[in-house]
Amino acid sequence: MRTLAIVLGCCLSIVAAARQAGATPILTTNPADLAGATLIDFEDIVVPPGGTVPITNQYAALGLTFSAGLHTDTSFPALKPLILGQVAATNGDPGCCPAITITSSNPLQAFGAQFISLDAAVTTLDVFTVLGGVSTFAGQFVLDTALEIRFFGILANPADANPNFDSIVVTTLLGPNQPAGFIMDNVRFDAVPAAVPEPATLTLVGAGALGLIGRARRRSAKRSA
Repeated sequence: MRTLAIVLGCCLSIVAAARQAGATPILTTNPADLAGATLIDFEDIVVPPGGTVPITNQYAALGLTFSAGLHTDTSFPALKPLILGQVAATNGDPGCCPAITITSSNPLQAFGAQFISLDAAVTTLDVFTVLGGVSTFAGQFVLDTALEIRFFGILANPADANPNFDSIVVTTLLGPNQPAGFIMDNVRFDAVPAAVPEPATLTLVGAGALGLIGRARRRSAKRSA
């Protein structure tokens, strides 16, 4: 009987490990999959005429920050009547074209944005998720023509034992070791809410603290006596 239990336990462990190893983030091209998610459209950033503004921690209050190299873009008026409004984000000139890391203060369950290729050649968009400092290739999207506008998103996979992620890394390539620029706008993300202690837990913590204070006072009174 004990042997059977050990065998069953090993089988379950193998199945669980395979289930976790085989799970990957879910890729989507449908913005409806992130309906109701928090939206960042960059329209609130004030850009001086003919200038550009680095986009880093302007949205830290929403829980999202961006790595160096991302900045505002207002120089593509042909796109404005479509979806981009007056301000978008880009990793293009100046300083073209670094990979961009988007980091959340709380674990992400979903992330998506509209991306635009700046090059007429086929451009691949490689996306990585990061959890606990470990980077995982999430997938690849393809932009076929210059100024093509497409929505790309990543959803946490419920089949994964650790489905959420801390950061997203986005890089665009024209070919091996040939980075390319992109425009990004209408970022949507859904993060796990920060844990809030339950009232019962707070009561227990408070009662414990009062108990420690009372104990310390009794010890102090005994020493004084």
